[in-house]
Amino acid sequence: MFDGLLAYETAKGKVVVRILESYSKSILNNAKVLEIGCSTGALMRLLEERGADVYGVDVESSWSGSYCFRPEKRIMLDIQEKDLPAEWQNKGFDLVIAQEVIEHIQRPYDFLYRINKSLKPGGYLLLTTPNLTGITSLLKGKKWCGVTTEGHFILYSPKSLDFTVGNCGFRMVRRFINLVPIVYQDKYRWLWQLNRAFAWTGIGGGLMGLYQKVG
Repeated sequence: MFDGLLAYETAKGKVVVRILESYSKSILNNAKVLEIGCSTGALMRLLEERGADVYGVDVESSWSGSYCFRPEKRIMLDIQEKDLPAEWQNKGFDLVIAQEVIEHIQRPYDFLYRINKSLKPGGYLLLTTPNLTGITSLLKGKKWCGVTTEGHFILYSPKSLDFTVGNCGFRMVRRFINLVPIVYQDKYRWLWQLNRAFAWTGIGGGLMGLYQKVG
């Protein structure tokens, strides 16, 4: 099970890196990066290969004992409930990434304020979450994974996500709507190009927003 999850998260991670570098070629160079919900560590490994100094936070899970990245750079912590340790808090991260995390958060303002505190001025936050107003949710209705997945507390549209994040000291700088599931964009390059061509429609099932800390 772990190997399958690792392969899946590696494929997703490659597209995340591609998206970040499409915004800025240098965004990962010598950057201090924090991934919240780091899971297997697949994305962390890819980010380090691009020259980033990477740290990860996650909650206890069934695969917490299996991990493909540097164990000394991962801690178990619910950032909704607690601040990062002082030695991490003082690092001044350039980028924080949270994939499919914010929909699991019951108090998003607490969560986002803690992220804001961990970022240096002008730092970036990348969030991904199911798109409440996407075509998948409209077609599947009550059977949509955003609704059926256990532990989803708040679902977001592009506007509601921007509003929530914006109230915590960020401005939206780039939005990506994944019309094609992100894992297939890694496998088939033409699907990556197709997704970019139609992302403006906003109807994709996966919502991704890149935000910058104000001040």
